[in-house]
Amino acid sequence: MSNFKSVGTAENNYISAAELADKEVEGTYLGIVEGRFGPNYKIQTKTGIVIVNGSGALNNQFPRVAEGATVRLEYRGKKKLTSGPMKGKDFHDIDVQVDTSK
Repeated sequence: MSNFKSVGTAENNYISAAELADKEVEGTYLGIVEGRFGPNYKIQTKTGIVIVNGSGALNNQFPRVAEGATVRLEYRGKKKLTSGPMKGKDFHDIDVQVDTSK
């Protein structure tokens, strides 16, 4: 007789910036996961680990977030860039918020 039991499999849920419009992501920031096209951001939520694909908005904000911080990602819709070489192109506006009560 064995004393071992299955604890299930680890499942990472990858989501894109566009998919944030339909999801609320809040949890503990675990750090960067390097992907094929750049950084992705790993967050432990109440329901499991979520890995959010990097985007311009996220890549500009996450360097200021400490690992272990409680974060919330708020999707603010698509907007147009107003300057730079990509001026006029749409982007996903995502606000990275840090819980300051801890």
